[in-house]
This record gives sequence, structure tokens and C-alpha cells, in this order.
Amino acid sequence: EKHVIKHVTTQASTRLYLEDYVTFAHSMFRLYEVTGLDTFLMNAKETIAFIKREFMQEHQCFISHLSSSVTQNLPANLNDESFRSPLATLLLLTSRSSLLWPEFETKEFWGQEWDELIQLTLTNPIAHGEALRAFTYPLNLIRKLEVPKKWINEPKFQELRSHLFSRFVLCYHEKENEHWEICHRTACELSGDSLEKLMAVFYPAKNKTNENS
Repeated sequence: EKHVIKHVTTQASTRLYLEDYVTFAHSMFRLYEVTGLDTFLMNAKETIAFIKREFMQEHQCFISHLSSSVTQNLPANLNDESFRSPLATLLLLTSRSSLLWPEFETKEFWGQEWDELIQLTLTNPIAHGEALRAFTYPLNLIRKLEVPKKWINEPKFQELRSHLFSRFVLCYHEKENEHWEICHRTACELSGDSLEKLMAVFYPAKNKTNENS
């Protein structure tokens, strides 16, 4: 059976809407980055796969479930309108989550639609604010940062983490060591073995001459 996201106003015969599932997947992904709980991460992955299977046809995304009648279903658009576009949020979500799950790589997930949506966004960036944000960083600029899960409650890491959400996908390991690494889609480029060394990557060193004066 289909997975129904229930609200206080949900009825037994309700249609399934793209917006509900995109919002849910996005929140699950961010909750994982904040808490490190694997349940949230698996919820995000399963929901994105569900969207691909139940809301997309030939790489085109629709506003409601594919089983809806033609008169009730329309292709999703990038217009932000009264709220940010669910389609644009999904673009951002797949570009980030593909660092963890190769099956969500943009060309495999979106096909030619990816490039066409970029061109559409550039024709009217004011109306496509969320899409513009999704396409702001080229895919190769987004990095995966893997750190020990035990750092989650460290105040220093919490302060650093708040600056990383736009450019990094955060993930956690449960090993006893303090190892961390920053990777792009094909290789890892930086690594270290302490929180202090990670912070040194992002914060410039103090000028000793000025310190002494």
C-alpha cells in the first residue's frame, strides 16, 4: 500500500501530494544532520525513493500521485508562489543526498530535466528563489563531512556545524577515535584526528605578531 503522511485534516480517501513527501524527506535529512540518529537518515532515503517511484514519470515530477487522474494532476513547477517550490526543494535535496547515495545522482535521478530546470530558473530568478538556491553551488562544490557521532553534544562543534549546512552534508561514525574527513564525490581530500584540527580548517589562525602587541 501507499505510505500516507497523515495530518489532523487527513481523510481516508485523501490524495497523496508531492509537497508533503518532499517536506518530510527534507526535515528527516536535516534532523539526521542535527541528531545523528540513523532512523531519520533512513526515513529520508526511503521517502526520496518513494517520490521517485510514485510521483515521477520519465524524469518529470508531478504535484500529486501518479495514480491521480490527468485532470487532477499537473507537472510540478519551480514557482515559489506563497511558499518555496517543493520541486526546487527536491532538487536541492537530491543534489546533497547523492553524496551519500549514488542512486540519487542528478543525471540518474533527473536526466535531461536537470539542465532544463537550470535554464528555466535563469529565465526568471526572482520567481524561482528556492531553485536559484538549489543551483547556487555546482555539484562538485558540495562536500561530505564525516565526524565522530560523540561530537554532536560538543558546544564547539555545534557552533561550527551551524555554518556548514549549506556547503556540506554531515554524516557521523560511531568509532572510538576522533577521525574526521572531508570528501567530494570521488575521493577524500582532507582528514584529521581531532576537533581542533577540523576547526583550524575553517577558522584562520590568529596573527601572533598582533597577539603579542
